Amino acid sequence: MKTFRLLALFLMAASAHAYDNSSYYHIVHLYSWTSGDVHVWLKESAAAHQCSDDTYPTRYLMKRSTAEEFDQKFSLLLAAKASDEPIKLRYECGSDGLPYIQAIRF
Repeated sequence: MKTFRLLALFLMAASAHAYDNSSYYHIVHLYSWTSGDVHVWLKESAAAHQCSDDTYPTRYLMKRSTAEEFDQKFSLLLAAKASDEPIKLRYECGSDGLPYIQAIRF
């Protein structure tokens, strides 16, 4: 049973490809909606994501996950926006073609 769980985790990780921004970019807009979704807009056009939905190429999304993880990520985003410090993102393309933030480097 343990081997099956490890294999399942490996397959899930292999099927979900994460991307890293190539550089650090500034946040131009940060929105938090009543649904709990957060939209992050990066300033530089070079910050465009690699996902299939390119309607807004420099917009990244963050869904509410565990409270602690969400709070940590949102705190980093707020600090970066308030101080105008650049960030680097790791994101994953969702099944809807949109980029979802996995990790933030500040």
